[in-house]
Amino acid sequence: MAAWFLYREGHLFPCYFYQTTGFYCLGCGGSRAVLALMHGNFTDALRYNAFVILLLPFLAYFLLSMLIETICGRRILRRPKLPGWAWICFALVAAAFTILRNLPFMPRL
Repeated sequence: MAAWFLYREGHLFPCYFYQTTGFYCLGCGGSRAVLALMHGNFTDALRYNAFVILLLPFLAYFLLSMLIETICGRRILRRPKLPGWAWICFALVAAAFTILRNLPFMPRL
């Protein structure tokens, strides 16, 4: 439903972090990126928010595995367990992405 609303309206909701601080958060531009991807414009999608676009296949697999488990009553698609160092690396990459996109020499959305 949210994907259809995004496709029809072009946005879901404003970023309150950006409205309050003037800085982009990790998800800023994510809805525009998904909308651009739905329209087949991969380069614009990456320009709006590369982090969200690169995470979409993993999120889709996770949601599909949960849906199949809910429907069938058992786990069919395996969800890998990530070690602690992988979560730390993920958090560091997310923090670096957020900091870098707010530097003055980086292009704005």
